[in-house]
Amino acid sequence: MKTQTESRQAILSSVLRRFSEHEFTIHRTLETDQTFVDLCEELAVAEAALANVDQFPPTVRSERRAEWQDIVERLLKEIEVALQEKRRPG
Repeated sequence: MKTQTESRQAILSSVLRRFSEHEFTIHRTLETDQTFVDLCEELAVAEAALANVDQFPPTVRSERRAEWQDIVERLLKEIEVALQEKRRPG
């Protein structure tokens, strides 16, 4: 089981890998917005599941890969929107 620090590092790593140009905003938002934290945590979990999809039986592997890829893409869009909103003045 991961410690809180390890879990936070996995979340941070996952979101920074995709949105490195927003590093300051990501750090700030992770400290102040639980909804954003939840999105980033879901992204880390979905990416881990996608990375391990080859462990599924061959009969369901491609279906599971597509499902997890869709989830990752949806979360990336939501995170991108959240980051854009945080960067807007006012």
